[in-house]
Amino acid sequence: MVKKWLRTLLFQKRASPCNDPAYRYDQFCSSNSDGACAPRYKFGCVRISDGSGCYCDDTCTVGCPPPPTTPPPPSCIGRGAYCDAIFKLKRTMKKTFEYDDKLPSLPLPTLEHTLERYLDSVRAVVNDDEYVRTKKIVEQFAKGIGRELHEQLKADIEKHQARNWLAKWWDEEIYLKWRLPIAPTINMMGFSCLLPPKVDSQLTRACIHIYACALVFETIYEERYPISYMGKYPLTMYQFKHFFNTCRIPHKECDELVSSFRTVSEDIQTPPTHIVIIRNGHLFTFNLYESKKLLTPPEILQKLDDIIKQSDQNPGLGLGALTALPRDEWAEIRDHLCQINEQNRINFQIIEQALLVYALDNDNPENLTELARIGMLKNPQSRWFDRSNVYIVTRNGFIVANDEHSAYEGIVPTQIGDHIQNHIDSLEKINSWPILSDPNNKIIVQELLFIYDSHVFNVINRAITLFHQSADNIEIIVINVNQCTKEDIKQYIHIHPDTFFQLCLQLAYFKLHGNKPASTYETASTRRFYRGRTETVRTCTSEVVAWCRAMTNLNNQLTEIEKRKLFLIAANRHQELMFEASENQGCDRHLFGLSMIAYITGKSFELANDSSWIKSGGNGNFILSTSCIGFTITVGGTAPMCLNGYGVFYRLGSDAITFTVTAYRNCSDTNAQAFADSIERTLIEIKTSFIQSNL
Repeated sequence: MVKKWLRTLLFQKRASPCNDPAYRYDQFCSSNSDGACAPRYKFGCVRISDGSGCYCDDTCTVGCPPPPTTPPPPSCIGRGAYCDAIFKLKRTMKKTFEYDDKLPSLPLPTLEHTLERYLDSVRAVVNDDEYVRTKKIVEQFAKGIGRELHEQLKADIEKHQARNWLAKWWDEEIYLKWRLPIAPTINMMGFSCLLPPKVDSQLTRACIHIYACALVFETIYEERYPISYMGKYPLTMYQFKHFFNTCRIPHKECDELVSSFRTVSEDIQTPPTHIVIIRNGHLFTFNLYESKKLLTPPEILQKLDDIIKQSDQNPGLGLGALTALPRDEWAEIRDHLCQINEQNRINFQIIEQALLVYALDNDNPENLTELARIGMLKNPQSRWFDRSNVYIVTRNGFIVANDEHSAYEGIVPTQIGDHIQNHIDSLEKINSWPILSDPNNKIIVQELLFIYDSHVFNVINRAITLFHQSADNIEIIVINVNQCTKEDIKQYIHIHPDTFFQLCLQLAYFKLHGNKPASTYETASTRRFYRGRTETVRTCTSEVVAWCRAMTNLNNQLTEIEKRKLFLIAANRHQELMFEASENQGCDRHLFGLSMIAYITGKSFELANDSSWIKSGGNGNFILSTSCIGFTITVGGTAPMCLNGYGVFYRLGSDAITFTVTAYRNCSDTNAQAFADSIERTLIEIKTSFIQSNL
């Protein structure tokens, strides 16, 4: 009954022009809004593939809101409320950031638990002699300096009453103190899998996308955006404040993340509402609002058309390429530009405080791999990599985003992208628009002109060269596997789809790389805690290695039943580790905290001197850097963590599993295309084996 009612509700919503995200019912469902179910509930709740809601599965154990005995009436009651039932739910909805200061503090694991999990991960990737040596080192660490560091960390947390003992260290040490370029190796790339290419559709799709994105901005500004939940637990939403009006500012030694975004309850004055458009190396700006009214898509289209006419006359300076420089060098040249002329400083402020930044590219990608390259590896002169988000629109209407990682985790642009698509679906049904917000064309398009000297010009050219040298070394492949879907995994294999993908990923690497296991990083969300971000799931376990060996050893005598048992043991272990990590009970964040205390106090962090530290992934040396984007329409990607590694991002859809593989071309040990092919084959083979088996 629950499924039937919510599916009926979903259909009515999608068919209705009244489609305000404030009335969505995602938050009333017992799912992990990051796309995956809370591990403890397994299939307790599943996200609808188009990202517009949830429904409870038959085994839901946490309690969803009781459905009415009959489907709700389909009548709309006004703009924004698409049916009576949703209107009733609206009255109980909380403000977007209402729970943020009420969430529990980020817990600190026990030293014993952390070291046990660390040893478990080491056991999977080293030989017996190495493990014995590492175990002794860990035991000595636990009795000596490790205990001192742990007690010091506990004391510091109590002294400062830190709600999140990790946040400042993580933001600064992992992101803002990074001195190498952030593009193309650190920033994230993502795009929706929905819209097919269409010749010369750039401006029409761009204006609709800008309009829809502004509608999402309004819901967050007015705190009507739905809260994300993990099971029954609300999640921190603070990262959503960094999507709009937010930019990373370069400084010597440590950058700064600056946001001009404020909600309606935080500041009477609205955030800046101008937008920046980058085209052919030129930078333009105009206001999206006139007298507090959002410009209509036809009006936005008019502004974009003006920009095309102005920018295509000759190439612009391409100043955005400077954001791809090493951070200290970029800080120097930015200061130099500000000293040359006051207008340069004002222009920087306009770019950094803008509501949104869009780039209008000339490329015509023919497939998702080409689109991913545009989002991650091309056209630095028409980007601003410091911005939390830059949407790139191609000539044939594809839209791909480049996101700066210190601002938020990938789930933020993913969820916002789903909401944008919901608005676009509704806007396509509108045949005419109301009276123009800007009937007299008062809003003008202004080009941001910088005063520069020969030194700046030379540095821009060098920045472009450096970017292309780095980008040319990265191989990226996007694969769409419609022979294996989220629904297939549920129906035939009966484990969480993310667990299935992770096990297949291990087997694919194992077969391709001479039966070697790979230290693996999978992102787990800790957003149910105050300002939580992530913890690492070390998914290469002894259990999954045992299954991989059984699947690749042609001489073993294991029966299919015994192999299946090993598979289920490995799957159960993955789900246990995912649940622990979501409770901040992994090992990586705690070990990072201990290493920071050691650095601050001048003590030795002995674990890092052991070869097993690097082999198991320490210091950012995970061979496989992976992230499940969720049950969504979006797929993304980023560069590998280490030279001999791979980056793997994946979505688990009802229509297909889509994944991105990245690798460095100058490493002879890796091959992105070969690994992508191995993953695809493994997904299909393992699914097929379950279908054909009577076990």
